[in-house]
Amino acid sequence: MVAFVFNFGRFRFDRDLKWRTGSEIVPIQCTSSNGFRITESALEEAYLEAKRRNLRVKGVLVTNPSSPLGTTLSRNEFELILSFIEAKEIHLISDEIY
Repeated sequence: MVAFVFNFGRFRFDRDLKWRTGSEIVPIQCTSSNGFRITESALEEAYLEAKRRNLRVKGVLVTNPSSPLGTTLSRNEFELILSFIEAKEIHLISDEIY
């Protein structure tokens, strides 16, 4: 599961992860209606979509700050993500290149 803001991010992860490793990517949809923030419902929807596709979820990948907006994750978002990965017993991968 990967948090995406724009298709730019989707392309980058498709190229770097999917093409090279064969991993399947299920986006966590972030929208303009809430300032491109990760929500509990978005995490759950992505997780359920992965399960519907019969995929084994191994982790959540986030970029911080996001590209190209430069939006940074809030403390609440980090806590939400940490609670989610603990409950699902999966990994968190955080790309903090900037």
